[in-house]
Amino acid sequence: MLTVRVRSAGNVWLDIGGNEVGTGITIECDSTDDYIITVNNSNNYAVNYSLFVAIN
Repeated sequence: MLTVRVRSAGNVWLDIGGNEVGTGITIECDSTDDYIITVNNSNNYAVNYSLFVAIN
């Protein structure tokens, strides 16, 4: 299982295999597919952000 979470002080969102994930939201993916995680800092508003990824 892949668990991904992003927190930020701005407008940051993720694209995970076509799934958009907003700030403070957790997504869990339970498959054997490959995932590309893209962090988008909309209009460069976020001063800082953190990305948490766990694979169990």
